[in-house]
Amino acid sequence: MEHYQIAVLGGGPGGMNAVKEALHNGLSVVLVEDSQIGGTCLNRGCIPTKALLRSLGAGLDTAAARDKADQIVTMLRTGAEGMLQQCKVPLVRARASVPEPGMVVCSDGTRFTADHIILATGSRPSIPPIEGADLAVAVDSDKFLAGFATLPAEVIIIGGGAIGLEFATACVKAGRKVTVLEALPRILANMDRELSQSVALNLRRCGVACHAGAAVRKIAEEEGKAVVTYTENGKEAACRGDLVLIATGRRAVLPELGFELKTERGAAVTGAACRTSVPGLYAVGDCATGVQLAHKAMAEGTGCVRAICGLPPVKDLSLVPACVFTDPEVATVGLDADGARKAGRQVVVKKAALNTNPRTLMSGSGRGFVKVVADADSGRVLGAQILCDRASDMIDEFTVAIANGLTLADMGKVIRPHPTYVEALNELFE
Repeated sequence: MEHYQIAVLGGGPGGMNAVKEALHNGLSVVLVEDSQIGGTCLNRGCIPTKALLRSLGAGLDTAAARDKADQIVTMLRTGAEGMLQQCKVPLVRARASVPEPGMVVCSDGTRFTADHIILATGSRPSIPPIEGADLAVAVDSDKFLAGFATLPAEVIIIGGGAIGLEFATACVKAGRKVTVLEALPRILANMDRELSQSVALNLRRCGVACHAGAAVRKIAEEEGKAVVTYTENGKEAACRGDLVLIATGRRAVLPELGFELKTERGAAVTGAACRTSVPGLYAVGDCATGVQLAHKAMAEGTGCVRAICGLPPVKDLSLVPACVFTDPEVATVGLDADGARKAGRQVVVKKAALNTNPRTLMSGSGRGFVKVVADADSGRVLGAQILCDRASDMIDEFTVAIANGLTLADMGKVIRPHPTYVEALNELFE
């Protein structure tokens, strides 16, 4: 029976980074993947959805946009598979189970042992117990993306989080009629309130019917149309469309285990260096507790193997920026003002509007702003929230600032180029 120093179960962002770090440190490693290399992010999430948004914004129709996304995904996946082949990493194309710590059994009959097993088995769409959710007119985000080339005229989206709003943005760019139903009091409920309100306003300006506090009761099919019944402000209402996208988040996927593992809402509970409750077993990415973001999974995959090698961490896993690719984009990192105050911090909040920023005017963007939260006494940056066309790129400046304990005064020392979106930050530090 083969033995490896590290076995990685799952070839998504976290698993692939774990493999790369193992190779970098000269460890023997095996990868098990029962689907496509790249995981949800590359094949059904981050990459194809952002490619769609870009192509639709450039005027392509849904079929051409979907083809372009497929080309990009194929190119990136081929590159990842080529790296594995070039580095001679054993790749088992099968479903893995872990009957006992240190032992992996695969559905194709392959068996091996490992000193350390890293679970990187990802997540799947989470479907709430809504009557009619299993009808043909209702699909999850994976199926919605797969059928995007033939997107119908009217789409109802259940869920006002990142997944739902990015697809709402794509549908609007494609000229479709969109209704968003969110059960919580506001969309993007886990983000800064002003960001949430601004995104809702922008969506409505684009023609999206955006309903918060709308609890869906039933999905039905009548005369070939989807009918969604929901309760809003204590009153029952209904909307009609051609297709219902259920975008209510994702839930962890774990392999079959022959022993007890501490979990929380189906995800492996992890501590320092992604260790689980079972010695020698680690979990990274969506299958572990914490936010489900590809860049967090990548950092965990690298950090986990570094810890196995006895090396110090190089990234702060508690500081994870988040981006939502609406139009304009949303990006956050660290604490917002409410979160900082709830944590007992005295804070100062500074905000720069982007309505007079030259690049914003050139792009014809709607409402935008940059907001920074800092400690009132020391001036140290604690968090930032951005609504802007390039928010996903701009947030990194604040991530670096927080990680290195920089103050508002420190951030004000640099000259930012003109004309750019990022020069709006100068106003925060004057």
